Amino acid sequence: MSRPQENQLLPVAFGPEGLSTAAPLLQLLSNGRYRAGISAAGAGFSLCERYALTRWTPDRVRDADGFFFYLRDIESGAWWTAGHQPAPFQAADYAVEFAAGVARISRTDHGITLRLECCVSPDADLEVRRLLLTNGSAATRQIEVTTFAEVALNTPEADAGHPAFSKLFVSTEVLPGGAALLARRRQRGPEDEPLWLMHSLVANGPACRAGPATWETDRNRFLGRGRTAESPAALLPGATLSGTVGNVLDPVVGLRRLITLAPGATCEVTALLGFAHDREAAVGLAHLDPDQSSIFLHAAERDRRLREHHGITSEIGQWLPLLTGALCYGHPDFRGAAGGRILTTDDRAALALDASLPVVVVHLRSEDDQPTLNVMTRAAAWWRSQGMPVDLRTLTEESDAAETRILETVARLVIRGPITPSRGIATTTPGHARPAPCATPAPPGSPDDPPAGNGYGHFSPDGTEYVINVPADGRRPPLPWSNVIANEDIGFIATESGAGYTWSGNSREHRLTPWFNDPVSDPHGEVFYLRDEDTGAFWSPTPGPVPGGGTHEVRHGFGYSSFHRSTPGLTQELVQFVPRHGQVKISRLSISNTSTAPRHLALFAALQWVLGVLPSETSQAIETSRDTATGALFARNPLAGVFADQVAFATLIGPQGSAVDLTADRATFLGRHGSLACPAALCTDAPLDGRTGRDLDPGAAFRLPFTVATGETVTCLFLLGEAGSEAEARELITRFGNVPAVDQALASVRRFWRETVGAVHIHTPSPAIDLMVNGWLAYQNLSCRIWGRSALYQSGGAFGFRDQLQDSAALLWHDPRIARAQLLMHAAHQFVEGDVLHWWHPPQGKGIRTRFSDDLLWLPLLTASYIAQTGDTRILGEPAGFLTAPALEPGEDEHFLLPEDSGTT
Repeated sequence: MSRPQENQLLPVAFGPEGLSTAAPLLQLLSNGRYRAGISAAGAGFSLCERYALTRWTPDRVRDADGFFFYLRDIESGAWWTAGHQPAPFQAADYAVEFAAGVARISRTDHGITLRLECCVSPDADLEVRRLLLTNGSAATRQIEVTTFAEVALNTPEADAGHPAFSKLFVSTEVLPGGAALLARRRQRGPEDEPLWLMHSLVANGPACRAGPATWETDRNRFLGRGRTAESPAALLPGATLSGTVGNVLDPVVGLRRLITLAPGATCEVTALLGFAHDREAAVGLAHLDPDQSSIFLHAAERDRRLREHHGITSEIGQWLPLLTGALCYGHPDFRGAAGGRILTTDDRAALALDASLPVVVVHLRSEDDQPTLNVMTRAAAWWRSQGMPVDLRTLTEESDAAETRILETVARLVIRGPITPSRGIATTTPGHARPAPCATPAPPGSPDDPPAGNGYGHFSPDGTEYVINVPADGRRPPLPWSNVIANEDIGFIATESGAGYTWSGNSREHRLTPWFNDPVSDPHGEVFYLRDEDTGAFWSPTPGPVPGGGTHEVRHGFGYSSFHRSTPGLTQELVQFVPRHGQVKISRLSISNTSTAPRHLALFAALQWVLGVLPSETSQAIETSRDTATGALFARNPLAGVFADQVAFATLIGPQGSAVDLTADRATFLGRHGSLACPAALCTDAPLDGRTGRDLDPGAAFRLPFTVATGETVTCLFLLGEAGSEAEARELITRFGNVPAVDQALASVRRFWRETVGAVHIHTPSPAIDLMVNGWLAYQNLSCRIWGRSALYQSGGAFGFRDQLQDSAALLWHDPRIARAQLLMHAAHQFVEGDVLHWWHPPQGKGIRTRFSDDLLWLPLLTASYIAQTGDTRILGEPAGFLTAPALEPGEDEHFLLPEDSGTT
């Protein structure tokens, strides 16, 4: 990329090379209140004031969230998107231009040239996206233009913390004639601000022949169950938008217009996205003049003035997309030094660090670094004027060592040395290129089994398993049907697609892999693939993310889930469970060759590390390494608070003598803008690169090539867990790293659950009641409610004073020891004043103090029930300490705190 002349505010322009940078290049458009981020791939965010209008995750590898245009040719059925994301199709040509106040994307597909221009109005809380379509073919074309954005209308923190709950309070409506869609967040209390979103889509110009608008606000209907924005059901041949509005469970805004374009004609289609605090103002935004040319001029002029005011020359301005992208997504070239620093509240207070502001650190090692500080000072001033302030700190060789460690630990960006093209726009990181769209044939499938039970699944004859048949067409139950599998220390969720997540210690505060809370797409944070090394075809041994044809039989049992798939010549069975004792999740995959020729296969296993609550909060801190003794990948998060000293591990174990290669870089496995439907690592014969460290997008991916002889069965193991030290991690890997030990552990789990849930057996005139009481209710109670405290819809992690006491009361007849332990735990969570912690997070004990009175009923009630059932009066003599903490202030209903031991019992 050539350097512009000094003092000329020229745009930053680039082609496809701008898609291959280690982090997205991002244009920030703003009027100071409303902020839109547009990445080079066409993804990004829309915020106003402190609220996210659309859902966005700062995922620098995928960069797949945002406000999108889809285009579909009616005659051929071909479809594509205005930007590089979210569809997997490569454009004939692709160019991006980031100018002052405006972002532009141009591409050509199927004879249609488009130009997408984006800006934010300086005078209204409104985002304008103008799409210019030109028919370069010799025939009249009918092109459907469809918009799509997931509605958040909440603070980013609240939306990310529990998306499904956040979505419940959004309702939608359509203005007469489909002029616009409105979405509003229903207020839960008088302190909540009224929040409204408006979206419209209009066609302009004499060459535009546009059909009437149709719309969709139900994400499940738009995407389709088990699908994503990468391949939505709304773009399937002949698919129409349903016109659904109202209290949808998963709100989106999507509008569609059919555009007829004569040869050589150009049509302008304009989409508006706006924010308001009342309905009248939102409707007013929809009635603005559809010709928005003046808004683009005013937005460009506003940004030019700001850049000149803050000294953003073209030489500095060319780095703004790189620096803004690095600030919003993180960037491996701008990381702090590793050091295992565990940050405390006192550390933040000592340096007056505001947790709401991203920290940017500039190291000044010599006078030669002064220009870098100059760039960052001006960039920080421009970010602040755009409504995105940062905390800019400077470090020198003389800076205090403790201060340096703290700042480098918390910093979003750490800048050392000059900012040059080799660190940004012109760099294509090896292995990060997006793979070509997958076109490999799936292995042949077997005939579908007929539906059973309710059409999706049924209980086994003895009632100990729930069996789900997922047919070759991918039809799934209307919502994910999941199994919550846990012991006292670790657990995971397995859905019928093979998705879910794993936690250790606390199912909310310390997730090992991501919890997605998405019943529509049911994304995977942990995946397995098998690849035929002779043909290149690959598939998953589970129904997702690459089902590969044929019927999958899924069995959810007490303490385990299994996935079975048979195709001509090959059968696979994956069983997943946690042992009765041991902080490890075990996956056992058996592959049998029933053909007349040997099969040359490769098994891939991959996951995304979290080691906390959300990947966006932890990814920059996670450190990975390969253990030379076991070959496992180790991962740590020094910012994980009470879990900071824990060592997470993952390892893939194959037949004797087989070799495993790996990477701890998620970007290497997926590829830039890649997806789990077609990871880059499966589109090449090369081994994984072996990278570990801190300057990565943290994950764990393994490749294991092996051969299955005719009539042979090969069994592979995948272990995922956590331990208090590297030595303890190695002990777990050694203990469960062989098939006989795993088989024995699985048998022990089956025996435990059979004895526990079988302790109570009833017989009534209702077989359905018998089936649930004689197993499933007790299993769900202990595994999910008491041990896991998590599920697909909610990942709580905390003990509730009344909740888990009620749960344990139901287990008195199964195992009174469970109730006894629960009674003693809750007795130790009372304050000296007589009230209790309403809920608290183990192991530290943080929770909320409330004025709820019904909490106090359950401890004496369950104690009396326990003694009546067991005769164990000795429990009344067990010592239990009281807690102490500041009392609630007058008018204060609850307070989140960390209580202390009062020293009294």
